[in-house]
Amino acid sequence: MEEETKKAHGALIGSIIIIVILIIGGFYVWQSKVKESLLNKQKQDQNIIQNNPASDTAENQ
Repeated sequence: MEEETKKAHGALIGSIIIIVILIIGGFYVWQSKVKESLLNKQKQDQNIIQNNPASDTAENQ
């Protein structure tokens, strides 16, 4: 009886460890996607500012 309980606990602990590792991995991937998205948005904003003809005419006046 005691041996069956130990086996059940071992499987449960193993499953919990696997789930925690998957959650940590998912969080890491999600954060890297968010960071990449923010960097791309900043680059686009900088390109728009640099290529905006209205800003060139305002500076020349």
